[in-house]
Amino acid sequence: MTIRIDRKWKTIDGNTIHHIAFTAADLGSSIGRYEASGYRFLNNKPVNGFRGCRVAFMDPLPSKGILIELVEEKK
Repeated sequence: MTIRIDRKWKTIDGNTIHHIAFTAADLGSSIGRYEASGYRFLNNKPVNGFRGCRVAFMDPLPSKGILIELVEEKK
């Protein structure tokens, strides 16, 4: 698992983490599993991200404003 932390931003409750990124081997199935567990995503399908990776962002409200990003690295 890879965790990237960007500390430049403050969340709604004063935390200093803007977002955390986790790698996913199969982004589509990961999104499906999280949605089945009740998590919501800001984008309903993966989008192109940094360096050609596919990414998806979870709704940050349940995590007190911290954006959670799932990343499928380019194959």
